Amino acid sequence: LTDLGVFLDRVTGGSRSERLPAGNDLDEIGKLRIGSNRLFDSLMQRENDILAINRDLKQKSQAFDQLNKDLKAVRNGLEYEIKNRTASLKEANIALASDQEAILNILEDLDLMNNQLKAAQEKLVQSAKMAAIGQLAGGVAHEINNPLTGVLNNIQLIKMELAGKKEC
Repeated sequence: LTDLGVFLDRVTGGSRSERLPAGNDLDEIGKLRIGSNRLFDSLMQRENDILAINRDLKQKSQAFDQLNKDLKAVRNGLEYEIKNRTASLKEANIALASDQEAILNILEDLDLMNNQLKAAQEKLVQSAKMAAIGQLAGGVAHEINNPLTGVLNNIQLIKMELAGKKEC
């Protein structure tokens, strides 16, 4: 149980290389060790999956940022070109400005959605971690409570037997 406490302290402290040492796999503590290691491995796999998704999102975000820069560069070029156009192109210039405003609104909306997605993803990672720790703690409490109940029942029986002998 001491090893389990140290393990949980290290894992909640951020360690990713912890494993409970091997022991007697037939007793409840051994089974608890095996279960804890499996749960931790599962948590690590999920974290790796989330990290892979984060990398993919980061790449897509970088590509989006590059497209955004490219679009702004194109827009700047168009604005320069429009300034040099003749009066006959003023109507086309007004229509282009309207289109540019719509594109900027879309880009702002996309930026906002991207930021919201990143925030939701961070909350999801934290939630998954907390859920895994909660499951582990619940399992540990259950595994400790089972033998403790038997011990308490035996103590109660001994008390009753001692009380019966005092009356005789």
